[in-house]
Amino acid sequence: MDTIFQKIDEIEKAASAILDGAAYQKNLLDQEHEERIRKFDEETEKKTADRVAKLRSEMHASIEDDLSSLKSSSEEKIRTMNETYETGHGYITDRICAEIIRK
Repeated sequence: MDTIFQKIDEIEKAASAILDGAAYQKNLLDQEHEERIRKFDEETEKKTADRVAKLRSEMHASIEDDLSSLKSSSEEKIRTMNETYETGHGYITDRICAEIIRK
């Protein structure tokens, strides 16, 4: 009878060792999984930040180009208006005066 109890005790010890080993392996796998998640989160955050910075830079460059284009266009319009005034203001004032005198 003692040998049966000894065998049962040995089986229980072996089962306990197996369960302890499985728990240890599970713990290791959990740690590896958490580390992979952490690395993935860091990489994703870095990629997102880099992409946002790139888009922001492209947006600023586009805005600067648009502003430069608007400035050039406005300057050209002002130059054209000044040329028109300088070359035609005498004629225009003469015509206005002639219209006023006729009436």
